Amino acid sequence: MNKVALSIISMLLFFGTNAQEDEKPVKNTFLGTRFINLHSANVADKYELQMLIQHRFGDISGGFYEFFGLDDASMRLGFDYGITKNLNIGVGRSSYMKTFDSFVKY
Repeated sequence: MNKVALSIISMLLFFGTNAQEDEKPVKNTFLGTRFINLHSANVADKYELQMLIQHRFGDISGGFYEFFGLDDASMRLGFDYGITKNLNIGVGRSSYMKTFDSFVKY
């Protein structure tokens, strides 16, 4: 009898609960067009120009002689432009091996 009463009480308590939250529209998967040093799923808005300054530092184990990785730092300067709502183009240049890069993202 005790088990039956406990089962009925627990069913009545949990019957009125709702585990689902209200649906809210998802704005963006990521906060920007880049995630760390890689492209994200987001694109820049139409006519939006983004300037990117990215750094990669050397190994910290070089100590004070290599200024803890800052002497070996490489830098990339890039520009991303939103042509349409879903189409981006971009160009950039890195100080590492003096390379240029470009992309088209749809």
